[in-house]
Amino acid sequence: MEENTNVPVQEAPKKGGGLVIAGFIMAILSMLICWFWWSVFVLWIPTTLALIFCIIGLVKKQKKVLAILGIVLSVVSWIIYYCIIYSAASNVASLY
Repeated sequence: MEENTNVPVQEAPKKGGGLVIAGFIMAILSMLICWFWWSVFVLWIPTTLALIFCIIGLVKKQKKVLAILGIVLSVVSWIIYYCIIYSAASNVASLY
């Protein structure tokens, strides 16, 4: 019996993307908690992790849309974080 070598082999779809999903969920959580005043003490942890996870996922080409959305949400969370820190520092400075 002859073997047919011209048959294309179908590659299995890439699995993974858990890192991007975790980063996206952390980015959403950081966007939700950044509006509370008490969050300034802990907000940098999930925001930084979300940014790192989404960048790694983007480099590995896993779930590109979620990775980009996670990066955007993380950057917006960082901007809100710094605005809160700046306003708190200016309020304290105005007292003296």
